[in-house]
Amino acid sequence: MLNEDAATAKNLALASIIIQVILIVVAYSSELISTRNSLGYIIFLSAISLVGVIVLLLSYYLVYKRLKLERVRGAATPSLVIGIILLLSGPLVAELMYMGLIFAGIEFAPGILLIITYTKIRDSLEKTVRQSALAPGI
Repeated sequence: MLNEDAATAKNLALASIIIQVILIVVAYSSELISTRNSLGYIIFLSAISLVGVIVLLLSYYLVYKRLKLERVRGAATPSLVIGIILLLSGPLVAELMYMGLIFAGIEFAPGILLIITYTKIRDSLEKTVRQSALAPGI
């Protein structure tokens, strides 16, 4: 059973994934509806969206699913790495897709949530170590 910090980390990872799904769908559909519908632009947009889907799947399998299966230690590093990637790529993707600063600000949310997930995972691991050190005879 997950302790309180690990359960919070799992919920934060799920929130990050949900926001990533919303951002991918909104960005892709809004750009397809726009007036810049050249074939080259649609291919470019599809490539960026494909990268977004890959990062989304990595977030799900390497962070959320590991937390759900109570493999807390294995989810720590991926949550930090993917969180940093999302933080660095948010403004870049928004600029490439001409979405503006508002969208770039929203794009930071999944990365921030995954970095907070990392801190909660570390807190959970520290509590586990402290509890096992305090419990003699285990």
